[in-house]
Amino acid sequence: MTQDNILQTRFSTTRRKHPFEGEPKDLTSAIKKEKKFLKLIENKADYFIDTTDFTPQDLASEIETALFSKSSTKKACCNSHKFWF
Repeated sequence: MTQDNILQTRFSTTRRKHPFEGEPKDLTSAIKKEKKFLKLIENKADYFIDTTDFTPQDLASEIETALFSKSSTKKACCNSHKFWF
């Protein structure tokens, strides 16, 4: 999972409010709450990407390679309702 300090920097830089921020008043608590929530569903994932060192372009490339490579015989559909940094 992406490191907490990287997530804090990303949310501070973009000035976007963390989706879990509000109940926990501060960003650090919101990130911890999110990670705890994601741990519950992590084992259901087919593919996991640690975005710690990724730019948005790196992430797009990684998703394209993993899901839509030309050598893949499977068809994939990707819907994203929320995009965690």
